[in-house]
Amino acid sequence: MARLLVVTVAFRSLAALERWYVTVTNDDVRVVLVDNAGGEDLGSVATRLGATLVTSPTNVGFGRGCDLGAALAAGEEWVAFVNPDLAITSEQLLEVIDAAPSDAVALCPLLTDPDGTPLPDVARTSPTALQLALPWIIGARGDRGTGLATPEAGRHQEVEVTSGACLIVRRAAFEAVGGFPDWLFFNAEDIYLCDQLRARGRLYVDHGVTGVHEKLSSANTVPMAAIMAETARATSAYAAVRFGRLSWLGVYLAVVAGMTLRAVFRPGLRPLLGRTASLLWREAGLARQGRLGPVEPVFV
Repeated sequence: MARLLVVTVAFRSLAALERWYVTVTNDDVRVVLVDNAGGEDLGSVATRLGATLVTSPTNVGFGRGCDLGAALAAGEEWVAFVNPDLAITSEQLLEVIDAAPSDAVALCPLLTDPDGTPLPDVARTSPTALQLALPWIIGARGDRGTGLATPEAGRHQEVEVTSGACLIVRRAAFEAVGGFPDWLFFNAEDIYLCDQLRARGRLYVDHGVTGVHEKLSSANTVPMAAIMAETARATSAYAAVRFGRLSWLGVYLAVVAGMTLRAVFRPGLRPLLGRTASLLWREAGLARQGRLGPVEPVFV
């Protein structure tokens, strides 16, 4: 029986997958490739990888796509969710789980840009309402968190939130928390999942293994205005679930104000403003009540 199930979700990701490095090289690894209705023929790629191909009839978003792949688990102890444009090998993923601390429920290797610059997303704190709101107002990131430790600090660095680009999770813990949230279509899914997993163990960055984010994202094929609107939608819904009504309202006002300011320079965003503000208000109310179910893309 395989020890590790690797899931990757593809949406217009053929170019990235043609150079993907995670393959079924031994009995320890199984690979599932989820075709998230990107309109590409992924059959030959699945054959090369030795992967099981799962085809979704519609684009269900990153988190639900991951859940589709993870549903094929057959006793593996670990499930790794790996982006199509993340350069890492099967052997490296196995090295991460072989070295995992006994209390680890999730790990992420050290991730870098192609030029070798470490990515801060692997070592974050769970964002506060202020950290969610600030980027929309001043354009700076508000969730940098604790930052990466120095190599001298040891191989494993405990973090609150790590990157969904290469998230390796104990399958029992993943299933116990219900997987990725189906009420987030795009953005914040990894943050919410990490929030839930922390109740069951610890999350670590493994500084002993490095993956390279090659930045061949399918998001490059989607208009920036649509990505911004979907990100606003996720930010508001996450805040509504995580914080009280007053804190959420501050995030909501910051998001709407930030989108309005950006629309001055992005004409494509202007037609989405009223629709986005209304949707954020409605979905946040449902999210607070636990009534917001699986969402479909509205803007992407």
